[in-house]
Amino acid sequence: MTGKTANRNDFWHLTLLVIALATFLPAGQVWAQPVEICDGIDNDGNGLIDEGFDTDGDGVARCCNKDPFYVTRNIGSTQLHAHHSNSCSPAFPAPTFNTGPQPLAEVPFGSTLQVNGVGDFIPGGTLEVIWTTGGVRQISMCNGVEWQTRPAGAWTYQSYFGGADLDGDSTLDLVGWTKPFSASLSGMTAFNFGWGGELYPSYSLTPLIPEWGTARTYNLEDVDSDNLPDMVYHGYANGGPSETKLYFLKGAGGTFLPPIPVGFIGPNSVPSVPSQPQNWGDLGDINGDGCTDWVGGPDDDGDRGGVFAFYGDCSGNFPWGPQLVADACVGACPGMGSAHGSGMSQLYDWDCDGDLELLTSHVVFTGSTASVTYWDNFGGTFGNPVVLINNAPNTLTIASPLRN
Repeated sequence: MTGKTANRNDFWHLTLLVIALATFLPAGQVWAQPVEICDGIDNDGNGLIDEGFDTDGDGVARCCNKDPFYVTRNIGSTQLHAHHSNSCSPAFPAPTFNTGPQPLAEVPFGSTLQVNGVGDFIPGGTLEVIWTTGGVRQISMCNGVEWQTRPAGAWTYQSYFGGADLDGDSTLDLVGWTKPFSASLSGMTAFNFGWGGELYPSYSLTPLIPEWGTARTYNLEDVDSDNLPDMVYHGYANGGPSETKLYFLKGAGGTFLPPIPVGFIGPNSVPSVPSQPQNWGDLGDINGDGCTDWVGGPDDDGDRGGVFAFYGDCSGNFPWGPQLVADACVGACPGMGSAHGSGMSQLYDWDCDGDLELLTSHVVFTGSTASVTYWDNFGGTFGNPVVLINNAPNTLTIASPLRN
């Protein structure tokens, strides 16, 4: 085919396309031009990304919206990213996290940050993120387009996502723990709570419970059906196969009764599940019987990546478990390191169907990469894993929105 013939054919193809568009486009309707939205993508094809959405003029458009999201932290612990989902839209019957990680907040090089919780801390129907750097608590809020961050008071305690209305003021409170000794020593744990729902939340210096061992994470929910938030936490040990010890602390209206052992995941438990508990847990009704269950892991010893559940009976007991409910190390679980296979497990109703779905992160290569995986909940059984982040440079930290 000659060059002239090819050019003539291209001309007729273009002509036919124009005729077709003119024929089928409704009268009076103008062909719509792509519009830029704040999603980290060049929507209008002009070579720029999220132009016009940098509302604070600092050169970074930190996109946000009302969709639920989970938060990850980079390896250097200097950046937080939001992963938004359109999972509750009628057009998307299954959760999709396809917008990519959006910048949420960052600190200068040499500083580090810790995400403390995601929830509706300032009542209004939108989610805020509380995080800490240098002993100062920050709160990031969505102004409808972009994340804005402001200081929220001093905070000498670390918080791992446990939240409930402890003081009866209809706002979300956080519970924090502190290790009064160096990190190389196991230290002791004290629980304190911060008041939610205010621009500058305060916190109590009076421990909710006495110092008690070393807790990896705690969670708050009404476990014994008395309309008061209870606490469930599990301890952790340092190095080698060891037992994950689960404790129940009955809520007493702003404080908690002494811990009661619930169950064990480890070499001395039945069944035997060796587990170094470098992991986090969560509370929620997994199987739809109306009672609160506990899910924890992944673990990094024994069955690396194993996620286990204890099922509650609505009275403060967890008589059924531990049961292996998911494996966060999808496939052969490649990687290495002292914490390889460890991570976090959290529950949230991502698809708005009334069931709690499972979101996990696990360490692939210690200190460098991690993966995030999603499981749908089919009547109490978690379905096939959907890998959302595959061996990417993130820490194992994820934060799903608090439900209560």
